[in-house]
Parts: sequence; structure tokens; C-alpha cells
Amino acid sequence: MGRSWVEACLLSLWGLANRVPSTIGHLPSGSGARSHKCRARSHAAPRTVPAALRGDTGNAPPLFRAPLPASSMPADSAAASTPHASSGRGEASPALLRPAVFEQAEGLVAGFSTRAGGVSEGAYRSLNLGLSTDDAATRVSENRRRLGAATGFAPERWVVPRQVHGDRLLRATEPGVVRGYDGLVTDRTGLLLCISAADCAAVLLADAKAGVVGACHSGWRGTVKQISEKTVAEMDALGARPGQTRAYVSPCISAEHFEVGDEVATQFAERFVRRPADAPGLEKPHVDLKAAIASQLREAGVPEAQIEVSPRCTVGEPEVLFSHRASGGTTGRMMGFIGFEA
Repeated sequence: MGRSWVEACLLSLWGLANRVPSTIGHLPSGSGARSHKCRARSHAAPRTVPAALRGDTGNAPPLFRAPLPASSMPADSAAASTPHASSGRGEASPALLRPAVFEQAEGLVAGFSTRAGGVSEGAYRSLNLGLSTDDAATRVSENRRRLGAATGFAPERWVVPRQVHGDRLLRATEPGVVRGYDGLVTDRTGLLLCISAADCAAVLLADAKAGVVGACHSGWRGTVKQISEKTVAEMDALGARPGQTRAYVSPCISAEHFEVGDEVATQFAERFVRRPADAPGLEKPHVDLKAAIASQLREAGVPEAQIEVSPRCTVGEPEVLFSHRASGGTTGRMMGFIGFEA
């Protein structure tokens, strides 16, 4: 079967993206985590990115790339799906969304993965980053290695929560897998905070002046529990200031597709709910998750001009993004990530 028009357009645009130098640095070998506030800052002018490749606009291609080292993928995983783009070394490089809101933050690595540039097959094609899925662990590990190479943060430097749709937050001081948390904050450099998603939003936050970052998993349950607002407050306790914090709400399920029952709709303020009586054609209420999250960020003190909400919908772009709802429950996981280079 031929590629869809979406894939064809993205392939063309990703070819252009490969000619743009990467804006992502690499973690120096052997460097440890230390406070960003103590790091010497360079005063070099920020690198200009062509307008067609700047930010997560919904129409621009997924962004930054870095050449990848030779694959260490085990032989039994070699029969990967056809890559969407090549690193020039015979393997695909991850296609990632880079938030425009963080462009001027020196030393900050932040973005959101798509489903392109990995080795997984079938429902998990191709950059599945979720070890909790039924995908082969060897493939997921290879996908994570590729993301690590593209960002300059090897998986050994990641902080990855085992999310439970709650509102518990962890102040991260070292890499590793942490259980029972849906939010992370840190003032350490050299750590990459990671949030998994496949319809829920990954909310990424940074106060570059204070050297503090945060990330949280905000599905409907986490949003009702105000996890974004609580993450901003936890960053404040580490020295960040809401007024100088910038935020990104990743691709997630849009109001058009987020049909819910009354038991869910009643937990949201009415301004975030579309009901059948108000919108012809609806059979059940729909919730605007993105608007609810953005509202929480504003209430926490983050200026509206410093909040970027991705226009992309996970359900509406199945060739580009993983969606739990669109797939019937069998799908891969994307990852939102943020951290300061050491």
C-alpha cells in the first residue's frame, strides 16, 4: 500500500529538516549533575532556525535531528519497518517536535517525540518509547537509544516516572525510573525529565533564569487534580518564578475527539465542556483538555504569552502520533522531555 498524503508531505519536509544543523548539544562524557545556576553562561548569539522549521505549529515538520552512531540493535530486531528519514548511516533518526517557546533558553533541551524514526513494527511503528507496552523490549531500547543520541542525553541520564494518572511530584536529583509519580521537577543539569503520552498531554516547563525545569503527565484525571498548577508551585519552591516560567502543552487528544461521559464532564468547569445541546452532531459531552491545562498554567502565574499549546491532535494524526483511543488501546508511547545540558 502506498504512503498516505500526510506521510508523503512529511517525508518531503523532513528531507529539508535534515539539511538544518542540529541545535541540540551533547552531554559531555563523564559529566555529573550540578546546579544550572552555577554554570558559566555563553553569550553567543542564538542560532537562527528557518521559519518553516521553527516551533510546533501543526503544519511544520517534526524538528531537530542529530547524526546517530552505528546501531547497536540486536540482530533479532533488524527487520525494522521502513524508516521515514535517514541519518545518513543506514538508520532512521527520530523526528521530534521542538517547542518554539523555549527557543531562547540557552542550554535547554526540550521537545516531544513523534512515531517516526524508530524500529518498531505494526501498531508500534516506529518510534515506540514505551517499555510498558507489548512491543519487543529490544526494539523499545533501540528507539530510546536513538532518542538519546538525537538529544545528547543518553537514556542513562533520563528520569522516567511510572505514571499512575495522579498528582504526586518528585524533586529529581538523579536519573532512573521512579514509581507512582506523574510530575517531576529539578534544578540539576545533565538530567532529562521524561513524560510518556499517547493521548494525555505532556506539560513541559522551564525557568531558564533560575535553572529549574519541570514536566508532568496531564490526562483528564491529572488535569482535574490540577497537576500543572502543582508542578509550577513545586518549581517555585526550587527557586523558579511563575512570571518568568515558560510552558509547553504537547500534542494530545483534542476537544473534537475527546468524547466523555457525564461522570467525567461534570468534573470540569463548564467552559471546557461542549455538550450535545450546544453543538449539533454531538452524542455525548466533549472536553477541551488543552484549554483546561492552559487555564491552570495561567492561574499558577505563568503569563499567557509564555504558554505554547500544540495544535496537533493525537487522534487526528494517526500517521504522525500515537493514540490510545484511535488504536483501540494497542499503540506505542511518545515522550515529552526537558532538561538543561551539563
